[in-house]
Amino acid sequence: MFKKIMLVCAALTLLFQLNLANSASAAKKYGIVQESAGRSFVPVRFAAETFGFKVNWDSANNKVRISNKTDSVELIVDKTTAVVNGKSKTLDAAPFNLSGTVYVPLRFVGEALGVKVSYLKEGRIVIQSDTVKTEIEAVSLRRVEKALNEPVRTGSSKIATSTKTISVNTVYIDLYHPKVKFDAVYANNKIGSTETFKKMVERSKASVAVNGTFFNAYSETSTKIPYGYIVQNGKVINKASGDERSVFVYTKTGDALIADGESELKKLLDEGIVETALQAGPRLVSNGKVDTDPVGEGFKDPKILTSRGARSAIGITADGQLIIVTTAAASIPELAQVMVKLKAVEAMNLDGGASSGLYANGKYITPAGRDLSNALVMVFDK
Repeated sequence: MFKKIMLVCAALTLLFQLNLANSASAAKKYGIVQESAGRSFVPVRFAAETFGFKVNWDSANNKVRISNKTDSVELIVDKTTAVVNGKSKTLDAAPFNLSGTVYVPLRFVGEALGVKVSYLKEGRIVIQSDTVKTEIEAVSLRRVEKALNEPVRTGSSKIATSTKTISVNTVYIDLYHPKVKFDAVYANNKIGSTETFKKMVERSKASVAVNGTFFNAYSETSTKIPYGYIVQNGKVINKASGDERSVFVYTKTGDALIADGESELKKLLDEGIVETALQAGPRLVSNGKVDTDPVGEGFKDPKILTSRGARSAIGITADGQLIIVTTAAASIPELAQVMVKLKAVEAMNLDGGASSGLYANGKYITPAGRDLSNALVMVFDK
């Protein structure tokens, strides 16, 4: 939702993306502009899932066949010839393979299969059949290649706020990487259980991980229930108390956003677009500006309202990066200022204190100080 639009040519031809590994997750919902050919490209799985096409991949011959009830198109990687309903046709630009994903032309394919393609200002593309209409973003191939070259970037810095200078650890994840995927994990796959952060990372095979939502860590019983919503693979695993606390949402089409509480999350769930979600809060940033109201979100604990402490936060930048942050000691207003200075346009707080933990690229940047109830992880889709 917050990915920056990048349009580099006026005449666009759409493309579908075929995931060769047949993963269960949805295709990224954006078109890719190939500057050298003056064409753009969109995912085959996206088309198949959205418009009900059948897709067959012939790995031995590098051939993809896309069909509906009445028509079919066959294309071959790196070849400008195609077969439409049994007749040979010539393409302006050849399908290509990028990091295990094959790209083929949609205007060409769309016209053959009865799908209309039109273009809006600022790089938006509208795709419409007789029954379905959807809008996607056009993205430079160079931008996607940048994501492929450096999908995860780590760093540390000191950031001055209006009250003090904060030491910050940062992890940037490029949302334009076609195989980036986020998942919510919970201890021992059992709500109410706890587990070391390290075991969660290892069990999920995470490339990046951060602690998740709050839980009753100080309960004298062995059961420690999370307080926020947890959604995994589109299913609600844990429900919250009804407080309108902010929710991190990762959609089935690869977008990241911050939802304003339970009511907005439920709308997204009803629309069937949520892949992963974790509710924590409070919100820190909206539209690139500090925007935090812990009391309005139902928080009463001084640790959130007034105190400084170890913090974890998550945000989205305007250029399609997900940023995860941990700090040693900050108040919520200070953390919000930090996220703004790190260029987040949307951001929210996660559980903190001894729960604060961050892992990336094989290193525990911030070791969690206790066993955790849940975590958010990033894995590379196979």
